[in-house]
Amino acid sequence: MTANQTSPSNVGQREQHEAPMNRPTGLIVTVSVLALVFVALSGWALTISFNSDSGVPAEVIQAIEDYNDAWNSSDGEAFLKMTTDDYIMRTERFGDWTQQNQARQIGDSGTHDWNSEWIGRPTGTGDGPWYVARATHLEADMYPPEGIDGLSTFKVVVDDEGLMKIARHTFQAQFME
Repeated sequence: MTANQTSPSNVGQREQHEAPMNRPTGLIVTVSVLALVFVALSGWALTISFNSDSGVPAEVIQAIEDYNDAWNSSDGEAFLKMTTDDYIMRTERFGDWTQQNQARQIGDSGTHDWNSEWIGRPTGTGDGPWYVARATHLEADMYPPEGIDGLSTFKVVVDDEGLMKIARHTFQAQFME
């Protein structure tokens, strides 16, 4: 037998030793690790996007919450403090309401039993004025018993005294006819 030849009894052993060396195990491990890292980072990115800050400053959110509280407590005086003189409330069903008309309606608690709740997180843009949108659920005696869901958008400004106020509130909903 020559030096380059292998005896028949060694052929199987040599192939067994060479086969693992020919597999790209390093590549398989690397691809597997990269896939796991990708899946983990994707999950983290989704968590961040769904749980992140809305980008709306806390004081703007607070101004909208105070405005909403004035509505829910039928406090016309607090409503006037939270809105600008040129405030407009716009709805597709009831049209435009001025600040004074809206304050009278809110302050007259015998007119409507009203409850407004936020659904989900706000989203917004701006750096004064701010434009903020948030899904809203409304229950009132003028709506169906189960209430209605819609989208409230607000224009929030800082007045001459440095106070955050609501300048516009637009409510869009699918009203039952």
